[in-house]
Amino acid sequence: MESMICVALMGLMTTLAAPSFFHWKKQTEFVGAIQHSHLFIQHARSYALSHRRKVYLSFDPSQSGCIGLSTQGACDCHASDACQLDNQTYQLSLSQLSATLTLNSEKATTISFDGIHGLGFSLALTLFVSNSSHKGKIVLSNFGRSRFCADSNELTHRGVPQC
Repeated sequence: MESMICVALMGLMTTLAAPSFFHWKKQTEFVGAIQHSHLFIQHARSYALSHRRKVYLSFDPSQSGCIGLSTQGACDCHASDACQLDNQTYQLSLSQLSATLTLNSEKATTISFDGIHGLGFSLALTLFVSNSSHKGKIVLSNFGRSRFCADSNELTHRGVPQC
């Protein structure tokens, strides 16, 4: 009898905890996706400055979206080993992070950071990152700086400011 009560209480507690666990998981996936994307962009700029080489940052919104880095020009970030810096692959697929990437345009876009100042002329771009529960954006300025934010303020304690 005692074990049946214990099993019933465990079942009730699990039923009550499941929605909050699901919400926490979606929050964590979104925060990971937007932070990884932002750090990827920052890495492109710092690599260009530290190696004094032009670095190309390719975005493709198809198939949930991806980002790729290359010194050879535009690259297909969905193709295996297509985006490389010093023979190391730099590709980020947002589908692996349970998120999607969209741009202002529907087609693939490539921007570049120069190796002298880290600037990207005609670079201003907004990337939209989302999953089933959250939406946010990454804004790149003409000066090569980037920032990210989320549409809601419930992620401020997780390091994602509100837009």
